[in-house]
Amino acid sequence: MLYAVIKFNWKDYVLPAEDAVKLYSILEKAERYEKRYPKEKGDPTTHVWTDGGEGLSSLDLIPEQVYLASKLAGEPAPRS
Repeated sequence: MLYAVIKFNWKDYVLPAEDAVKLYSILEKAERYEKRYPKEKGDPTTHVWTDGGEGLSSLDLIPEQVYLASKLAGEPAPRS
């Protein structure tokens, strides 16, 4: 089985490659949403616009052996 590492908003996630492709396709169609608060008093404004999945910046395939070895290693210790 192939796995994919996807970078989303500067974090890496791993999932089966088939699911990663589906996720990538879905996010390409997603629209951005943002609520902005004024510097001075007033109600916030909301905005929706087409972004084209900009947050998903890469998709790299890894073999199952690499996935399993990485899973065995688990979460890394904090850097000192």
